Amino acid sequence: MTAARPAPPRMSPLNLALRFALEVAALAGIFAGVQQMLSMSSTMATLAAAAAVLLAMVCWGVFNVEGDPSRSGRAPVAVAGGVRLSVELAVFAAGAAGWSTSSLPVAGTFVGLTVVHLVASHRRLRWLLRA
Repeated sequence: MTAARPAPPRMSPLNLALRFALEVAALAGIFAGVQQMLSMSSTMATLAAAAAVLLAMVCWGVFNVEGDPSRSGRAPVAVAGGVRLSVELAVFAAGAAGWSTSSLPVAGTFVGLTVVHLVASHRRLRWLLRA
């Protein structure tokens, strides 16, 4: 008989709002970074940047832990908590890398706010690592 998985912790509305803003900022950073790396004026660079953002959005929305309240509790493709955490960290890291290549000085602020979000989410992170 397997032990029941502990209930997921609730996240504060303020932290959920910060997380949403960071998700949007990460996607914008991915777009800016891919476009910058490939050539800002190229149509193909814009299409590649849009494809990279779409890929990040699909991974973020599809690969979830069943019952995670920060993800509405649904999991189109149920994965282990460590996999979900890896997806989240990869999207945030790609966003930070993208912002670091852009001419806008926002990478440090983005990384700082991401750290604040992760620290405020410590109970969820422990839950994910046990899931």
